[in-house]
Amino acid sequence: MCRKLSISLLVLLLASFSLWAFPGRATGSPAARPTDTLAQEALAEALKTGSGTQEEIISIELPASSAVQEATAKAEAGKRLTSEEVSAILAELDAAKADYAALEATSKSKDAAIDSLARENSRLKDESGTKAYIMLDGIMGFADMAPEYGIGLTIGTRLGNSLMLELGADYMIGGTWQDAMDFSLDDFTFRCGIGWMF
Repeated sequence: MCRKLSISLLVLLLASFSLWAFPGRATGSPAARPTDTLAQEALAEALKTGSGTQEEIISIELPASSAVQEATAKAEAGKRLTSEEVSAILAELDAAKADYAALEATSKSKDAAIDSLARENSRLKDESGTKAYIMLDGIMGFADMAPEYGIGLTIGTRLGNSLMLELGADYMIGGTWQDAMDFSLDDFTFRCGIGWMF
């Protein structure tokens, strides 16, 4: 009686594990499922998506192994299982574990890809939108065919993704040391500008 109960619990554990973890998994031995390769190729082809399309979740229901179904029915009826039936159940359990490991690895790789895309999206979001900037300019001009030098400072901002506003001031130092020592408001030039980034 104890042996029948333990075998029944083993079969029930196998059935619940398969139903709980792998609702669309192909089961059975390779001889019992000759279309698995075609189904896997069809699933892989269906999951390929072009840019801008949303990937759909597809599940393919394949029949369970007949040996496992017979063993389950036999155990439910309270009959003793043969060693071949127990081996088939254990092989099914091993296949379920292998499928679980493969699904877990796939899930981890997809999680890593999602995290990478989220970081990239955050970085791009930080680079777009309103941003301020500052610019220091060096200026050179001529007066009476002699070079004159100056400096400039520009402060600006990009509003949104395209509109740009800036304010600037230039100061002409002059061409000689004496010109640099003579500070005058006449040497200042002020600028403001508006622009559009394409």
